Amino acid sequence: MKKISVILFIALLCITAVCAADEISEDVIIRLREHCYVSPQGGEMLHTDQNCRIVHEKYLPLTEIEFSESLLNQYSLCPVCSASNQPEALVELSCGKVEYLNYQCTLPDGRLLLTGGTRRDEIGGDAAWIMCLNTDRTISWEYISRKDGFTAAENAVVLTDGTIAVIMEDYPKKRAAMFFSPDGKKARKQLDLKKKRGILYTITPSFMMTYEDASKKAEEYRCKTFLYDWNGKEITRYDGLIMKDGYGFIVPNDDECVFYGHDDVFNGHAMIQKLDESLDKALWETKLDWQLPGSDTAVLEYALKTSDGGYVAWLREGCPGEDEWSSYEWSHFLVKFDADGRLMWVKGKDEYGPDTGNLFVYDGKIAIFCSDGLQIDASRSVRWLDMDGKMLGMTDVKLNSEDFKVLRDYLEPENPGEKRTTIVDQQQFISMGDELWVMATCFVADDLGEEGFSTIYDSQEIIMFKVPEI
Repeated sequence: MKKISVILFIALLCITAVCAADEISEDVIIRLREHCYVSPQGGEMLHTDQNCRIVHEKYLPLTEIEFSESLLNQYSLCPVCSASNQPEALVELSCGKVEYLNYQCTLPDGRLLLTGGTRRDEIGGDAAWIMCLNTDRTISWEYISRKDGFTAAENAVVLTDGTIAVIMEDYPKKRAAMFFSPDGKKARKQLDLKKKRGILYTITPSFMMTYEDASKKAEEYRCKTFLYDWNGKEITRYDGLIMKDGYGFIVPNDDECVFYGHDDVFNGHAMIQKLDESLDKALWETKLDWQLPGSDTAVLEYALKTSDGGYVAWLREGCPGEDEWSSYEWSHFLVKFDADGRLMWVKGKDEYGPDTGNLFVYDGKIAIFCSDGLQIDASRSVRWLDMDGKMLGMTDVKLNSEDFKVLRDYLEPENPGEKRTTIVDQQQFISMGDELWVMATCFVADDLGEEGFSTIYDSQEIIMFKVPEI
């Protein structure tokens, strides 16, 4: 079995708490003996970072003192810089290559299925790439399309008979579904999809979904959605972009056909709906009222099924500017529905911080991944909520460029006066048994200031790292 190199990675779990001396790990004591800082203005915490980010900048730098365990009776430990520094595993899936991978689904036995693209050989040329990971994050099997001409592996799903279906493409020349057994062997003849109507949106164990623009006038926007079974036969078609008579998305990793979005692409209300098995009519449908006066458009985004059978999503609502040239002012809310689509609660986004981002669901909790930038030293945290939207706590995750095998070789710019930065992008949260992991792409880039960044592709790494829980 092919092994993936595993290196050490530091993930700091930051929870505000007062720590008793017998609860402090040995590595924290060692760091306090090396460097111990307090605020000369009467702070009540011990720090290991002279410029700790939770201390107001006017009190920085902190004052260094000699550490003794008696200080633990006078001070509490800073929950950020004095957090336990025990290393967590970081797994490198790809190093120093122009490659990409996306998590698609978890197999019944707990293995992960990833799809993306790589290079066929040293000369170049894109090739579709499928990777199946064991539960210990070693490689179970791989498939690289060296001979069949596909340049990208896209959506993937486990069908009802246990076969793995993967959409393969060489855009715009060809598109097909390839079928694999759980051990990575070809399972049946591939299904040509090039002549199927519409743009592929998603796939489920029961059908493939495509859509196309059905507008007849330039000032209107109408779409039609098509569903095909896994033999290529059309099941049904209906008006709307994914959502029947609306515009939206389908809830991922859900056995039920639940859609979310809005009821009109222009000035529409946010909506969530569930269709019957024939996908012919809605079993239930909920349109949300405006949350703010003056709003005239809203949409649900990033909806997920929760452990109680309901759904959680971001609600984005817009108010027009003062004149026709003004841009919309957008407000965000976190909303929760029960299993029958009834609205349970609405929470303002500001309750969870201004840098709120991606939603995910794990271990009976709602979680929000927050980041204030793409740079590796940006603040990153996970905010944990219960099913009533109550804040349970927050965990911080820190990354360090020096911990990466390839990145550290590219950190120094080639010319004096130039700057380089490390970017962390395409973060996906993946539940693996009783652990939560993140898959991300990292790379070094030349910092061009207002012009953005210039990627150094040889520095790229695809990684997985474990997220600490509260």
